[in-house]
Amino acid sequence: MAKFIKLVLVFFAVVIFIPGLLFIILIPFYRISILQDGYVEVEKGEPIATYHVTAKKPKGWVSLSAISPQTIRAVILSEDGNFYQHPGIDLEAIDMALKLYMKTGKKLGASTITQQVVKNVFLVPEKTLIRKAREILIALYLEKFISKKKILEIYFNIVHLGKDIYGVREAAAKYF
Repeated sequence: MAKFIKLVLVFFAVVIFIPGLLFIILIPFYRISILQDGYVEVEKGEPIATYHVTAKKPKGWVSLSAISPQTIRAVILSEDGNFYQHPGIDLEAIDMALKLYMKTGKKLGASTITQQVVKNVFLVPEKTLIRKAREILIALYLEKFISKKKILEIYFNIVHLGKDIYGVREAAAKYF
């Protein structure tokens, strides 16, 4: 009987408790809750910028309604063609990237717009499997609590579009 109880406890720890604890540790719940009605502020720096979730609208923030529908469509098509169809990660794109890599050794990006937002806002830019796993987990969670429209708006305001150029407002001022 004691062995059975130990087995049940080990099972509970391995299957339920440890993954649950990792889920809690890996997802920045508080910052995501602020982001629902909040914004992201970009702090330029070398070699990379840092991003801060804030309740206050940053100077120069552009609402999605102020961005032309053609620009929105062009970015979605070039960055994440299945944006409106996936839950934060695009399994089809991941499958295609893996097949290409296995066949040719060439790397093809498969990150969604949501994953790019997650990587910039919530994670450090290191290229590790652990960071990628966290990115996927947070992207799936983010899409459950924040609308696609809000994710796009954040993306358009933080995307790196050239040396020291972050967001569409800065890009428009620089290039046009």
